[in-house]
Amino acid sequence: MSELRIESLVMPAADLGPENPLPPLLAPRNASTDSMAIRWEGSAADARTAAYRTRVSALPHRMQDGFNRVRRERAFRTAVLENEILRATFLLEMGGRLWSLIHKPTGRELLYVNPIFQPANLAIRTAWFSGGVEWNCGIIGHSVYTCSPLHAAKVVAPDGTPALRLWEWDRLRGTPYQIDFYLPDGM
Repeated sequence: MSELRIESLVMPAADLGPENPLPPLLAPRNASTDSMAIRWEGSAADARTAAYRTRVSALPHRMQDGFNRVRRERAFRTAVLENEILRATFLLEMGGRLWSLIHKPTGRELLYVNPIFQPANLAIRTAWFSGGVEWNCGIIGHSVYTCSPLHAAKVVAPDGTPALRLWEWDRLRGTPYQIDFYLPDGM
């Protein structure tokens, strides 16, 4: 039978630190912004949609560049969704990242699970960490929510199967996005 529950996961973790109070006025240089300097050979309509993917900055978000390298034990709030075959663990405070996916009959971990939480300077808002599966929506690059909580709720399918719903309003694009996860019985 499928089940959804809230748990905590304890691991060594560096402090994410405070958000930078200064506004990020310039975009970090990366392949997605630099590629627009290449001469465009498509139609004018295609050029408009290709340029839509670029961004000027992370505004209205503030940069998450206050992290350090000092690790201490920390409890992360997780949602665990499981049925007879799979157990999926999501880090609710870190973009809803699918942190672990275990095939229960064999006990095999299907994802890379980093034994520590260590932010590094790799995302749009700077802080990013390795492990699991992250959700990116709206722009090229690691999501602005990769080290921030998403809204989360338990929803129930018409057949009674519990599901985890993660959602957010993307302030960079002005669009909502939502991801629903469910594990039907016997699958």
